[in-house]
Amino acid sequence: MHQLLEKHRTKIASASVETIRQDPSLGENLTLTVAGTIKVVYAPFDYINRSAKVVLLGITPGKQQAINALIEARQRILAGAKIDTVAKAAKETASFSGQMRPNLISMLDSIGVARWLNIRSCESMFHADSNMVHFTSALRYPVYVDGENYSGQPEMTKHPALQENF
Repeated sequence: MHQLLEKHRTKIASASVETIRQDPSLGENLTLTVAGTIKVVYAPFDYINRSAKVVLLGITPGKQQAINALIEARQRILAGAKIDTVAKAAKETASFSGQMRPNLISMLDSIGVARWLNIRSCESMFHADSNMVHFTSALRYPVYVDGENYSGQPEMTKHPALQENF
């Protein structure tokens, strides 16, 4: 299940935090696909929470999420964590991280997800109640177009390089 994380474990562990922040492809070492202006890069978003009550689906992780996932994975690998623990921690730390998370939490709380789950706020799904949620994306790994985060164009269902990454 975590073959790519296992394959890239040493590269992730040996990269400095500064290197990850500057280039989450680690000098193209984590690049999975290049097709014209499209580039798909590995970041540890492989973990699947099979006991989740809620699934939050995004389009694709962006650069900030990739950086956060790689830094968390690096930290856990260097601490000697098992690969499943590394994968889970990286995904939970990075999913919907950055500026989008507070807005997402607010939206989920306003539509009653916290009440349905019997928790105070959906914020806890990113911490103590992470067992209740599975974070995922239509495109599992970060996708960049012309070096920028993918925002829906070209259409993922019509572009062969993106279809490979569903």
